[in-house]
Amino acid sequence: MLRLPGYEVLNALEHGNTVQVEIKHDRLPTFCPQCGVSGPRIRRYGTIKKAFLDLPHGDRQVILFIDHQRFQCLECSRTFMGPLPDMADGHGMTKRLVDFIKRMSMSHTFTYVAELAGVDEKTVRSLFREYSGYLDDKRDLITPRVLGIDEISLMGRPRAVFTNIEKKTLVEMLPSRDKQSVRRFLATLDPKAVEAVTADLWEPYHDLARDLFPRALVVADKFHVMRQANLCVDAVRKALAPDDTTRRFLMRKRLLLQKRFRQLTGRDEETLADLEARFPALHDAYLAKETFYDLYACQSRKEAVEAFQGWAGTLPVSVAPQFGRLIAMVERFHAAIFDYWEQPFTNAYTEGANALIRRVFNDGRGYTFAVIRAKVLHAYGSQKFRHPRLRRDVCYKLSLYPPTYGTCLSTVGLQPPEGPIPVKST
Repeated sequence: MLRLPGYEVLNALEHGNTVQVEIKHDRLPTFCPQCGVSGPRIRRYGTIKKAFLDLPHGDRQVILFIDHQRFQCLECSRTFMGPLPDMADGHGMTKRLVDFIKRMSMSHTFTYVAELAGVDEKTVRSLFREYSGYLDDKRDLITPRVLGIDEISLMGRPRAVFTNIEKKTLVEMLPSRDKQSVRRFLATLDPKAVEAVTADLWEPYHDLARDLFPRALVVADKFHVMRQANLCVDAVRKALAPDDTTRRFLMRKRLLLQKRFRQLTGRDEETLADLEARFPALHDAYLAKETFYDLYACQSRKEAVEAFQGWAGTLPVSVAPQFGRLIAMVERFHAAIFDYWEQPFTNAYTEGANALIRRVFNDGRGYTFAVIRAKVLHAYGSQKFRHPRLRRDVCYKLSLYPPTYGTCLSTVGLQPPEGPIPVKST
C-alpha cells in the first residue's frame, strides 16, 4: 500500500487521525560524494531517526519514520548521509507529497491544502511560488496577431491585462498599468507579427502600441466609445433634476434610456412618449445616443466619417453641452475609432476575461497579485498550443516547451453541481 520501491515497512500504528509508519531503506551508496571512492572503502556509521510526511490516506495524515543511515569513507575519513530516494529532505516530506501540494495549491485555497496535507500554510505558499515560477519559465508565448489590452481593478489598483483576440486566450497580467510596465511587456513581443491592437480609450495604450508596433492598426474598442454616449445621456438626465422628487423619478428611467430602439416594448415606447412631453431635452438626448450608435452600422470608413460629421452638425441645442464631450473624444481618438472599419475587432473577449479573473479573485481571501496571476494563467484555464501540420519534406525544430497562444479561460468557474447526480427517469 505504501508504493515506495526500495523501502520496507517495519511497523504501522494508527493514532487518532494519524497513521505512523516505520520504514527501512538499506541500500548502500556506491561511492563517496566527497572523494569519489567506491567499493568496500565505505562503512556504516550510525543512524539518525527522521520523520517525513506522506500523501494523506483518506482523511488521515501519514507520517513515515525512518532510521537514516550515516556512512563513513575510510579513504578520506569524512561522513555523509545515505541516499533516500523519493524523499524531499529539504521539505521533510516525500517527493510525491510535494508534487501533490503544488498541484492542489493551484486550484484550491492554501488553508485547505495545508489542512489536507498536514503542513503549515507558509509551506504551501512557498511550494506554490516555486511551482508557479517553474510554469512561467516553460511558458513559450506566441505573439498574438490581434492583441487586446485592457485593465482590471484588483486590490485597489488597476492591473493591465493582455489577450489574444483571435485565439481567445489570456496572454499576460501585469501588477500595474503604468507606461513603463506595459512597455517592458510589449517589447517582448514580435513587432512584425502584430497586425491589430484593440484597447480602451486610455491614451498611453495607444501611444505605446503605435510606437512598438508600427505596422499594426490601433483600434479603439467600440463598446467603450458607445459607452461615452450613454454617459452623455446620464449627464442630461442629472441636469434636468432640480429637486429630489424629479431626481428619483428620472433615476428609475435610467435603464430605459440605455435600451436600444429594437429592445423597446410597447410599454417602453409609452414611457418614452411621456418623457418627451415632460422632458424634451431628455428625449433629444436619447435620440442623439441612438443615432450615434447607428454609426457602427456603416459599411465603410468613409461612410462612417460622413455620418459622424452629419450627426455632430445636427445635434440639438438642448443637449449640445453634454454631447460636446463625446464630439471632443471622437476627434481626439479619430484615427483609432475609425480604424475599426479597417480592422473590425473589439475588446469583448478581454472584458469577458476580466470577469473570469474577478471570479477567481473572489474565490479566495488574502491573495497577492502574484497568486491571482499564477492561478489564472496556470490553474483555472488550459494552455492553447499550436499543432503544426507535419509534412515529410519539412524538418521541424524540436522544442522542450511547445509554444502556446496563452491560457484558454473557457472552463473557469465551471464546477460540478453539489449533491447527488440526478438520474434521468425512463
